[in-house]
Amino acid sequence: MQVSDLKSLALIPSEAKRAIDSFLGERSSSIPETHAYEFQSHHIVDMLEKLLDKFIAERTKREQTETLGLQAYEVLIQDLTAETGNAKDTIKDKVGIKADTLQKKSNRRRRSG
Repeated sequence: MQVSDLKSLALIPSEAKRAIDSFLGERSSSIPETHAYEFQSHHIVDMLEKLLDKFIAERTKREQTETLGLQAYEVLIQDLTAETGNAKDTIKDKVGIKADTLQKKSNRRRRSG
């Protein structure tokens, strides 16, 4: 039951009703006027959004750098693999030429000897 509803009851004496009126009057005057809540953290949200943008930009930059480094590494590996293959082929050819040369010398010595 509300306090203001007590004033309408016949059982309540008139001086009690005046006390209720006085109480309700003091209560309404003592309660400060309230305003709607205003969000006051815009600067914090702005700062966090800027930090997020900065983080994303830095991450993107580092990912690009890493991708370029990985591509350079893969090109280097391909070049070194090709050079190694060419060197092995050259060695194989030279070993064959040397074997042929030694064989020819051996044949000459046998003929002349």
